[in-house]
Amino acid sequence: MALSDWNSAVSGDDPRYGTATASGIDRRASSRSRDDLAMAWGQVVLAASLAYLILQHSPLSGDGGEFATESSGNGTRQLVWMALFAASVPLAWLARERLRSALLRLWPLWLALAWCWTSVAWSAAPSVSVKRLVLATIIVLVCVIAVSAVGRLSVVWRTIALTLAGIVAIDIAVALLVPSLGRAPDGSFVGMHTTKNTAGAFASITILIWSCWMMTAAGARWWRASIIVCLCALVFLAATGSKTSLGAVGLSGAIAFFLGYSLRAGPLFGALAANLMLAGGAVVALVVALLSPRRVLLALFGDATLTGRTELWAFLWQFIDRRFFTGIGYQALWMTGSIGLLERWQPTFLNWAIQQAHNGYLDVLLTVGAVGLALGILVLLSALFMSLAMERRSDAHGYGILGAALVIFAMFHNMTESSLLRPDHMVWGMTVLALACAALPRYDASR
Repeated sequence: MALSDWNSAVSGDDPRYGTATASGIDRRASSRSRDDLAMAWGQVVLAASLAYLILQHSPLSGDGGEFATESSGNGTRQLVWMALFAASVPLAWLARERLRSALLRLWPLWLALAWCWTSVAWSAAPSVSVKRLVLATIIVLVCVIAVSAVGRLSVVWRTIALTLAGIVAIDIAVALLVPSLGRAPDGSFVGMHTTKNTAGAFASITILIWSCWMMTAAGARWWRASIIVCLCALVFLAATGSKTSLGAVGLSGAIAFFLGYSLRAGPLFGALAANLMLAGGAVVALVVALLSPRRVLLALFGDATLTGRTELWAFLWQFIDRRFFTGIGYQALWMTGSIGLLERWQPTFLNWAIQQAHNGYLDVLLTVGAVGLALGILVLLSALFMSLAMERRSDAHGYGILGAALVIFAMFHNMTESSLLRPDHMVWGMTVLALACAALPRYDASR
């Protein structure tokens, strides 16, 4: 091509090249405009979904817990999630390339959901299982689509962090100004949550996200706000009196930082750090076994039964061998109304109403069996390993630690509370968000 022909093509004067060049520029502009629209829309859907996921069980909702009894009606919640899903469907098309890549990397999550759907065939309450599975699937899809639409890790976590900060402010204001609404009968803070344990889990998640996000390049500019939010969330956490969350937040953050920074030094250091963590855990387990678990629980919590939890676990364990591999069906145990099994299993030795096994692993084993438990643990491990692997990317420093901290917190949380595979529990929702972020492909800023 002569120099004059080249100049004509670039300027658009030559009909042989001008149209093609202009159309190429138009395509790039259209693609950039599409990405900008998807990012803005995705932030709205992400913030709205996360806020509703956390506040849908507030004292104002009137549903009485994480799962409303089917006979009491929970149509409003289902309609809201259907509306959020409808709002996210166009995003799936706008961000189809990133979404396709993320969906393929989330295969452990799809396997777990597929097994839960299969359990409907033998569920003790199939209609309840189907309702809750529809909700579980919708929430997972909304989270994954919204994260894929936003595309950038920095924007995703900024949106999440600001949403949580707003809810912390509401919680503290309600607890201080409206004690009848924001405090439990014993005076502990609950804010806009149903129980002190739920409130404690929310405060812990807020602390982990803001402290880890502050360590990233995007969050460093927010360090003053991060300190204020973390202090407020810490005060609220202490006021809830949730021992599970108080213990888990420090451990999960420390472990995630240790593993994340070790991996930055290379895979050899990461493997060494992992082995040190396993060795430390083995030593702790040996000490507990030698001293007896009862004495350790009594020394740590002042109650060897963990407020009746150990008695509840012993009561429920007798039912596991009946359907060890398959369970009784997804979420077919708790708050199912007159069609469920809880009425026949209700223990008389507890002085509080039970709506969960207070152990996520035991709950999953009861409802979807050993196969479902193995798949649930696979989801947690895949989220942990994918988050830590992401930490080695130069554009993701800090975000891998953030995701790992949330997953490790979920692992600890499920030892005394049930959130694993529970469709509308905030801890499970944050686990899904961490997994979706870890599955997100590198953002192409040149587009």
